[in-house]
Amino acid sequence: MALNRAHALHAAAVAHRAWFALGARHSGGEVFREDGVWWALPASSALTATLGFPWLRPGAGAAALDVILGRIRAQGRVRGASCWTVRPEHRTELGVLLVARGFEVGWQAHWMARDLRAPHSLRPAPVGMEIGQVEDVRAWDRREGAHPDGPEWRRTARANLELAALRPQQVWEFGAFLDGAAVGGTTLFVPPELPGVALLNDVGVAQEHRRRGIGAAITDAACTHARALGCRVAVLNATFEGERLYPHVGFVSLSRGQTWWMHRPAVEAPPSPAQVRFAEALARGDLHALKNLPRDLDLDASLASGSTPLQVAATFGQSDAAGWLIDRGARFDILAGWDLGWRERVAEQLRRSPECLTARDARSGMTLLHEAVVRDDLALLRTLLAAGADPTVQDSTHHATPLGWARFMGRADLVEPLERAEQSAR
Repeated sequence: MALNRAHALHAAAVAHRAWFALGARHSGGEVFREDGVWWALPASSALTATLGFPWLRPGAGAAALDVILGRIRAQGRVRGASCWTVRPEHRTELGVLLVARGFEVGWQAHWMARDLRAPHSLRPAPVGMEIGQVEDVRAWDRREGAHPDGPEWRRTARANLELAALRPQQVWEFGAFLDGAAVGGTTLFVPPELPGVALLNDVGVAQEHRRRGIGAAITDAACTHARALGCRVAVLNATFEGERLYPHVGFVSLSRGQTWWMHRPAVEAPPSPAQVRFAEALARGDLHALKNLPRDLDLDASLASGSTPLQVAATFGQSDAAGWLIDRGARFDILAGWDLGWRERVAEQLRRSPECLTARDARSGMTLLHEAVVRDDLALLRTLLAAGADPTVQDSTHHATPLGWARFMGRADLVEPLERAEQSAR
């Protein structure tokens, strides 16, 4: 029997809700339904509140979100909030309302599933590696590398193993060990409300041990255990790096969803009603509303979402609203102009302000060339190189060149022009 992808996608959403609920309740928090919106509120400053796959009633969405966000802020302890969907719908009304209230548009979760009934041979562990179920939380205490806290996945795995101890028939932790040291892991969750469905979470491998088949072997081990438990399908959401791994262990694509993220500053300092109306008008391209807003609004200051007004207009494809901002003196933004299709304006701005070619984004540490690689945008890359962008520039986070990023991310079309540019720069 072939995998029913629509059913699997629904199962992925329900399983993730159950996982978010488990984490929130384990922290002492609660789960709510507010006017059609499911959300989990943990009682921990280390966790985020989660809106899980909301459906907003037409005309009532803004009020429902305001109530939810008010309760999140009143709790006063969470580090932020997230919202998840199963479709790439950031330009819908939901996206408008979220961004106006302080959420930034996040990464696209790649929903994937594996039919556990289909034959699939277990991938062997890499030579010298031991892979299996972990039951002792102390297994994660031995760390490698110079950083005293170890990589983020180890902290996550340790927390998930504590959940496994509390819910032994629902949560299992799997790890990879080299000479007794943990170098990778993943968590298997079988929600009781979804018999036959397994959710894989937090597949992680230490940076220095990647590209050796460890992630595939761990994933396979967890799937084999899920099949032994009677599960028929395994689901997960993949990051960019993970989506290249999972097809090799039997997973198929279901859909690309959307996430939004509100960080602590926006939790602690919510936007004013006027700022919310301003952001909503920009995202909807409502020129009438824009013209009737207070005249003292700062057209360049970052909004609660972390984006400038021009970036908000560009995110939602609102050229008229972006033009209204520029006409009133807002600073031009290269990426916003590019997203709006203003190619000639972008080229002119690059000529007039070449310093923007080497500037690094305050949040990501990337230059415009790095951003072109992340976007897999050959036209943007060529435009930047033609304007004199330095191909040897490094980002401030990973200290890698755009060519290094292109190779790592598998951007085959971008590697050759960057190689030529680097050779010419020498």
